Amino acid sequence: MERKIRGKFILFSSLSVLLMIMTVIGLSIFIGYFTTYSKIYSDLEYLCDNYDKIKNENDSITNIDNDNIENMDKKTEVMFSPELQYEFRYFIVTIQDEVKVADVSHISVISDDDAVLLAEKVIRHKTGRSTKRGTIDYDSCSYAYKIMKVNDDRVVVFLDSTRTIYNVHRVIKLAVLIGVLSFLFFFLIISAFSGRAVKSTIKNIEAQNEFITNAGHELKTPLAIISANTEVIEMLSGKNEWTEGIIHQVKRMNNLIGGLIFLAKMNEKTDIVLQNMDFSAVVTEVTQSFKGMVEQQEKSLEVDISENILIRGEEKIVHELVSILMDNAVKYCDEQGKISVILKKRTREIGARLVIRNPYAEGKNVDYSRFFNRFYREDTSHNSKKNGYGIGLSMAEGIVRRLKGKITVSYHDGDILFTVLL
Repeated sequence: MERKIRGKFILFSSLSVLLMIMTVIGLSIFIGYFTTYSKIYSDLEYLCDNYDKIKNENDSITNIDNDNIENMDKKTEVMFSPELQYEFRYFIVTIQDEVKVADVSHISVISDDDAVLLAEKVIRHKTGRSTKRGTIDYDSCSYAYKIMKVNDDRVVVFLDSTRTIYNVHRVIKLAVLIGVLSFLFFFLIISAFSGRAVKSTIKNIEAQNEFITNAGHELKTPLAIISANTEVIEMLSGKNEWTEGIIHQVKRMNNLIGGLIFLAKMNEKTDIVLQNMDFSAVVTEVTQSFKGMVEQQEKSLEVDISENILIRGEEKIVHELVSILMDNAVKYCDEQGKISVILKKRTREIGARLVIRNPYAEGKNVDYSRFFNRFYREDTSHNSKKNGYGIGLSMAEGIVRRLKGKITVSYHDGDILFTVLL
């Protein structure tokens, strides 16, 4: 039990830390990309806005008036200066009909043919799209570009952004590395101190289980005395409705105490040895034992059990599991209804699928998600029309969990179905 609680604590704590780290890293990556590409496109806009100045070899971007610089500052929130043009490595391709002219005087690694090839590629890629800018990789370098319409010409301005993009990618890789190392560090810390963190919880659970077990055994003694005294009264004075009522309630109390003790022991038990067993034989034996009860209540039983189906389990608790489900089916089956028990082999070599089905007209609007909660009963008034305290299905769920299987409940076409996968 301690290992299971510690495992859950480590799992959920680690997931919380991982989520936090991923959120921080995600925000960092988003901000890094946003600021980097904002700077790249701001620089690119600067070049495009001054295309006429760049095209005139005898002119200079430094001739741009101060008012225009101020307007660009407000638009891009980047401080421009006349010297900014010399920080850029860029090239421009002008396309007029079939004539393509490349200006590569401000970059050394791109030839005229390379520039024209890139311009044709981005124009084909952006044809019909609302945005006319983006980035493209070429020969291990990255270039931001923008397509403009100048008079009747199409102009593509390329800006070398290799170092800027490389730097942001390097920062992102570093952030991811730090995130991974941080998660491993916190995981080791959580694992080391998980024992102390869950110690009080484990003590409370153990104390609760011990109390239930001790109290159950203590209650059995006075109940046995009450039952014995009632039987003596019946021997002396004969049976009557009062003595029968006492004996009936004593049996109910004994069943409740037995169920509580079973649940407590299931929580404490860690030495369950799972071994191959014949599930078909157990299901057949249990269904046969309920046949008389079913017929007595004028209901019918339909059985479809495949032979020699093996599972990994412990015969005693598997027998208890099938008995709980059969008892529940008989108890909640409509009058003159048919209870169906179907046992088939799963696709794997060892494994079974058990379905117990019965008609239940009142089950249409029932909250089936709570069926396996301890002490839950669909009849919230807890009247005695259907005996029970709502712990049987909780016991069944606990058994299936210990057998490393799965149990579900559903409602289809007026029938309630319990499906067990082992």
